[in-house]
Amino acid sequence: MTTKSMEELENFKRKSQHTAIALLKDPHTQKVGQSILECAERVCLTYRDQLNPAVRTYYCHQRQCPNCQERRSQKICSEMHQMFDQHPALAQQQWLYLTLTVRNCAIWNLRETLLEMTQAYQRMTKRKFFQENVIGAIRFTEVNAGQSEPNTAHPHFHCLLLVRPSMYSGNNYVSQQRWTEAWQSALQEPYAPKVHVQRISGSSEDVRRQVVGLAGYSSKARADEPDDQWLVAITQELKNLNLMQTSGLLQTMRSQLSDYNVFEDSGWPAHGQPEVSSVFAWDGYTYKNYSM
Repeated sequence: MTTKSMEELENFKRKSQHTAIALLKDPHTQKVGQSILECAERVCLTYRDQLNPAVRTYYCHQRQCPNCQERRSQKICSEMHQMFDQHPALAQQQWLYLTLTVRNCAIWNLRETLLEMTQAYQRMTKRKFFQENVIGAIRFTEVNAGQSEPNTAHPHFHCLLLVRPSMYSGNNYVSQQRWTEAWQSALQEPYAPKVHVQRISGSSEDVRRQVVGLAGYSSKARADEPDDQWLVAITQELKNLNLMQTSGLLQTMRSQLSDYNVFEDSGWPAHGQPEVSSVFAWDGYTYKNYSM
């Protein structure tokens, strides 16, 4: 692990600590907060080679933990690389990056809003233009704090779509305006929601890099630091919801990764394990090195 990587881990640990303290203040989220507080308290570097030490620690796997959010994003990127390795033709095919939004909602209505968005997305996938043109999809759910009004949330979908080349020409061409109309119709709302469509193009290397990068971006750790009340509410509203969904050919390909260890699950090494080099403990602000 490089010095830069250690600094990044410390940065995410500080954010996790901030989140944990906020959740510990409310009895409904104390258990989650305590779990996040204990996440990556000790970090062990094991050296399989001198240049690339592996990180060993216990992760809490809580959805609101910035440390685990970043790790989850890295895992998704690793899975995408594995898919491209196993199916090189993916880099020669056509991809779209579609962002679907709705108006901000009150944080205590987030769960209901996300369920309605999911139903709308399912309705849209059953439309003729979607079924004729989209071969596979990965849908990510992201929720940010509302910028203009307090106690609001901004839920939106990021979708990586594997599409047929015919989608870009003739009667099958789907413009951004058509995507907007389709999403509005699926939502069954009178207003026109904001929709962004990005075509992914370039060489095979460029396509792979962009798709993997966008998958990581769509599952990234939260950059903002919302207030305590927002964090408590969002933790309860998102409980047990599925925030990532695959379908079509991409679902089939992703399911085939189950037999592969695409991203090692780090745990604490066995006592006396010879490759252990150094151990760091969190002191509330930084990691301190000490002998095991």
